[in-house]
Amino acid sequence: MRDDDGCLTVVGRLTQMINSGGEKVFPCEVERALSDLLGPDVHDLAVLGLPDAQWGETVVAVLETTGECPPLEQVRELAARTIARFKLPTRVVAVPELPRNATGKVDRPALRALLESTQERPRVDGGAAVR
Repeated sequence: MRDDDGCLTVVGRLTQMINSGGEKVFPCEVERALSDLLGPDVHDLAVLGLPDAQWGETVVAVLETTGECPPLEQVRELAARTIARFKLPTRVVAVPELPRNATGKVDRPALRALLESTQERPRVDGGAAVR
């Protein structure tokens, strides 16, 4: 992005990185680990970080689904096959449709705003932080 003085500023992908307890988590890596969830009920998914009092940010898997949301345990077990424990989602949220931008990609800022604005917070397994 170029400002009024002509200086360039790089914006975008760096903000997608999740900093959870000092560990760096890239959403695309977690999304790949969860790709086996895609099927007749789960049409797409996105992973993002949401603010967390204990960890700074927590990894949240958002599933675009017409059916039941898979339980957090199932999602974590699937992801644990290929990624480190600190990268596992601590929350799972089901939405009927992921917000998209003009090019058809998931609009992560809009998704984050949607999740942060809802009264019903994403559920946490057992009511406590899962790590």
